[in-house]
Amino acid sequence: MVDIGSVPNKKLRAMVSGHICVDLTPVIPYSVKKPIHEVLVPGTLVWVSGLNLALGGAVWNVGMALTKLGIPTSLNGLVGEDEFGTIIRNLLDTSGADCGLTVRPGTMTSFSIVLSVAGSDRIFLHAPGANNEFTSTDVRYELLADLDLFHFGYPPVMRNLFLDNGSELVRLFQKVKATGVTTSLDMAMPDPLAESGKVDWELLLKRVLPYVDIYAPSIEETLFMIDRPTYEHLREKAAGADMISVLDTGILDRIAQQLHSWGAKIVLLKCGHLGCYVSTKTLDSNFGRACPNDTANWSNRRIMEPCFRVEQVVSTTGAGDTTIAGFLASLLENKTLEQAMANATAVGALCTTTQDAVSGILPLKEVSKLIEQGWQKRSHGNETT
Repeated sequence: MVDIGSVPNKKLRAMVSGHICVDLTPVIPYSVKKPIHEVLVPGTLVWVSGLNLALGGAVWNVGMALTKLGIPTSLNGLVGEDEFGTIIRNLLDTSGADCGLTVRPGTMTSFSIVLSVAGSDRIFLHAPGANNEFTSTDVRYELLADLDLFHFGYPPVMRNLFLDNGSELVRLFQKVKATGVTTSLDMAMPDPLAESGKVDWELLLKRVLPYVDIYAPSIEETLFMIDRPTYEHLREKAAGADMISVLDTGILDRIAQQLHSWGAKIVLLKCGHLGCYVSTKTLDSNFGRACPNDTANWSNRRIMEPCFRVEQVVSTTGAGDTTIAGFLASLLENKTLEQAMANATAVGALCTTTQDAVSGILPLKEVSKLIEQGWQKRSHGNETT
């Protein structure tokens, strides 16, 4: 059954579909300054000051960030008829977003235990639950004819969508793209020791990207999927630390061009504390209803956008998702590509100032005002073309 919650007064403009879960985050004190791999050591006791319960997954992180940025958005996912499912439904019903969850009796709602230390990337202990049962039939296609944008997140942790080389995911995007919306896709890191780690992700991407206008994964996920030797080399070089710390950004264009050749019109590669890289091809009416008015400004560009400085990084949970939301909101509001990239990294930075993913997000106009007032970046970016 479909649970319809509060619907905004404004006309819906976007739908975010895919993975949704409950996030349980033990609050590790900010005074802990060691890298996470030096904190979570077997045999040690780690004191925490509380437990934060929030919603997570692409549906909540991107969908609510878009809503807070000022884009009326429909949230579409699958939950079980259990306590966590009730928590998700109650929070969505009071969120101000359009709630379009499917509730499936006899299924466990997905949850994650998030281990987060200030200054380090997170570790997730994840139970996929109902997300593993999500199929192309769980999308609310009846809404799409009136929307401009469709974003889907995290197929690698949704079993039905990566089986058979992604046949169900391809079916979903074919059907969505046929409605005329602009389509967007984000990934998650497959588990190398689990079923998702054995998928031929390169083949899957070759099959689905012809129907994807905006592809927005992290560079780590992308290297794991299509360039395993480089991924393993960087992992070894990082020696247990964050792979981004040893990343040569010179490889980003090569990776983006490969993804373009498989069909993606815009490739947005999230690069952790280094920022975000975008590469675009020529945009035209085939891009869908979210196509920007100034297609020349958005076409055939490459920009590396550094992160904005924040006084204290509380948690990086949801930073990648909210970065995507900042980019998509800017596209829908007809900003230039330069503005979209600045807004994307700014929204991602705001996310890191709070324990959960969306509490720190401001309306897009206020984000732009912070940038205009001289918010400093960590380093200088550059446009290559």
